[in-house]
Amino acid sequence: VDAHLSSDGHWFSGLILRRWDRSAVGAATRSHRGSNDVTFGEAMGLNDAIDLVEKYRVTNVIFELDSQIVVNAVKRKLRVHKCWGAVIHRCVKFLQDNPNSSIVWTNRDRNRVAHALAKWAEMDPNQDWPNLMPSCIKSYIQKDIASLYSP
Repeated sequence: VDAHLSSDGHWFSGLILRRWDRSAVGAATRSHRGSNDVTFGEAMGLNDAIDLVEKYRVTNVIFELDSQIVVNAVKRKLRVHKCWGAVIHRCVKFLQDNPNSSIVWTNRDRNRVAHALAKWAEMDPNQDWPNLMPSCIKSYIQKDIASLYSP
């Protein structure tokens, strides 16, 4: 999951569904109008990811975000009194109901696919690719898989 803010106040999220070997099985872009708060944008991306896994009934999910604030809030089950607090609560509940799922922080370098999708979302918002990948991320997916097998 990654989020990107445009100059006109729109948040764009890039979401990627992967197998254990990091090969992609689905992707999506989402658009939101809202706050200029970066954490809000990242939380909305997480909310979009929860929507996506529930839509496709995916189990054993690992949500990877490059926002330590959002990840730590979920892991600590914090009651956040900001506009994105409801997303934290929703994710905590999702993880309680799905004990084989988790949330982790990932370095932006390991989140290149979602970052590319978030940028792509400005041109092609609110799209789902359940079984194929948009051209904007194919090279990143190949690099991610190759990095798993390099020393």
